[in-house]
Amino acid sequence: ALSSGTGNPGAGADLASARERFTHWTPDLYFGVTSDLGTSRVVLGLAVFTPFAEVQKYADPVSQVAPDAAAPNRYHRIRAEWYHLFVLPVAAVRLHPRVRVGLGFGYVRSIVDMAFGRDCAIRSCRGGIATAPPFEEPRWTEKVAVDGGEDSFLFNLGVLVRLPWNIDVGIAYRSKVVVVNRNDIRAEGNAVVRMYDPAAPEPGWMSVSGRARIQYELPDSLSVAVKWHKKPWELQVGFEWVRWSVHQNLKFQLTGNAFRSADMANFDVSFVRHRGFRDVYRARVLAGRHFKTLRVYWGAMFESSAVPRQWLSAAAMDSHKLDLMAAIEWRPHKRWGIYLGYAVSIGPDLEVTESGYDPRYATGCVEDQVDILFSANCQRVSEG
Repeated sequence: ALSSGTGNPGAGADLASARERFTHWTPDLYFGVTSDLGTSRVVLGLAVFTPFAEVQKYADPVSQVAPDAAAPNRYHRIRAEWYHLFVLPVAAVRLHPRVRVGLGFGYVRSIVDMAFGRDCAIRSCRGGIATAPPFEEPRWTEKVAVDGGEDSFLFNLGVLVRLPWNIDVGIAYRSKVVVVNRNDIRAEGNAVVRMYDPAAPEPGWMSVSGRARIQYELPDSLSVAVKWHKKPWELQVGFEWVRWSVHQNLKFQLTGNAFRSADMANFDVSFVRHRGFRDVYRARVLAGRHFKTLRVYWGAMFESSAVPRQWLSAAAMDSHKLDLMAAIEWRPHKRWGIYLGYAVSIGPDLEVTESGYDPRYATGCVEDQVDILFSANCQRVSEG
């Protein structure tokens, strides 16, 4: 809850947040095809999958005809549609009867489409610091919509060792998603900032358009697995580390003459949304049974949370979770096959009592004359 008089939490808080129902859907596509081309030394494969995807949609009070009802305790996130499509051709070569090495170079298409409201008045972007209220003025709220895309690349490297006693041991590494001479993603596209102007002759929304760049990083990963197989059964146990700690921030850069003409300062066109992710660990177990041309698999995986409690928000939510999965592999011919699977995730309810996000940094920054260089409050705000 927040105080309607100061905009701060704590004593005198009289604006309680209403319960929100929202859509948080993460599509997880996977399709793979393999073939040995009639040889015993080489296996070729092609995988298409979306390991990193996020879809969120909240209510959009910022787009009302007059946004007076957009209370300060609403969610600022409005929409996020964030996809990464991986296309990964791979080749595995038998170097020894008990040793195989696989290598793949993949293409990644990153697509970002986001919209969020931001507090314009609290940053004194209209009327000057003397007229800025100590908390958000809903009528001066801006809606920022950005989209972009980029083409990038990655590689996979794996080794499989076949031990006696029908046991296989494998280790695989997947690189970060990178571009030539860069280790991050910079999705570039369009930006629209919509502002409500109650002082205009005809009060209503006005739009300012330009270009946008959204900069962030995606992790590399390392996995180890052991498989025991004795027809018609097999059992797999695996462990994976995903270095999500590289994904700390989303950095937004808006460019164009229209933004300067609208009196937007650097604070308005260059900003950060903090995510604060940490490394993720996964442990999984999978069992399977082989039939003549069909293999059936079932299993479970535990995954640790990528988002620490202090950084949980409507824009970044995650928890420890248990995935249950089932899959079918159909091999009508020994040279090729198709794998199809489905999984469901189960996670606990989340509750945060001490958040790392503190609205007092923003009001303190205004009181410090929006001094980005020397104000600790402004530095915290600029870090998202």
